[in-house]
This record gives sequence, structure tokens and C-alpha cells, in this order.
Amino acid sequence: MFISELSKKSGFSQDTIRYYEKIGLITLPKEARLSNHYKAYPDPVLSRLQAIQQLKALGFTLKEMKAMLHLRAENQLDCGTGQEDVLSKIQSLDEQIRKLQQIRRQLRGILSRCPDTCQLMQILDKGLS
Repeated sequence: MFISELSKKSGFSQDTIRYYEKIGLITLPKEARLSNHYKAYPDPVLSRLQAIQQLKALGFTLKEMKAMLHLRAENQLDCGTGQEDVLSKIQSLDEQIRKLQQIRRQLRGILSRCPDTCQLMQILDKGLS
């Protein structure tokens, strides 16, 4: 299938598919490159993109996905090793949640002082001086 069809089926833009190919997240066999410079993407590329979409929805970065997919293709990633990746992602998310909760507390503090002391305007005024 050509990139336009792959884009429709996968939900990724053509630019994203090209980028994933550029960074090695998806690969094409040499015979997929046609003489007219078009590329015929085989079905396994669609399957790979669907896996990427699922991993992305779980919060994994492109770098993490690339490493996991490579290890899995080399039979070096099993369920036990995968659990370590999931636990690491959970710890990372917990840290992000902690930081976001701290920011929320700070923003609520700004709101609680308004309109008497508008801290947001003070911050903006510093940026203008």
C-alpha cells in the first residue's frame, strides 16, 4: 500500500509516518522502494504503526518504543523484562502527577489571592521590565 492508504488505515499523518521511518521506528525492505521513487508499504508496517499507537496511548516515548520493539524483534524482551518497562513508566507518571499537583496548588494559591493581590499580573509585569 502507498503512504496515503497507510496514513488512512493507521491514523498517522504522512509526515509522521515519514518521520518514524527516518528515525528507524519503522523500516521498509529494499524491495518496497519502487523504481518511480514511490514506496509500497507492506502490511507489517501497518501492524507496527498500530502497535506504536497503542504504546503511545500508554505514555511511552518514541525512544522507549523503539528500544522495546527492537528488543522484542530480537527475542530479548519477554514479559518479565516488559514488566520492568511498565513499572518504570508508572514511576515516571507518578512523578509527573506529583509535579502537576504541585502546579495546581500554586495556581489555586494565585486564585485565592485575587483580586487583592494578582500574582499573575506581578509575574507578567516582571517579564515586561
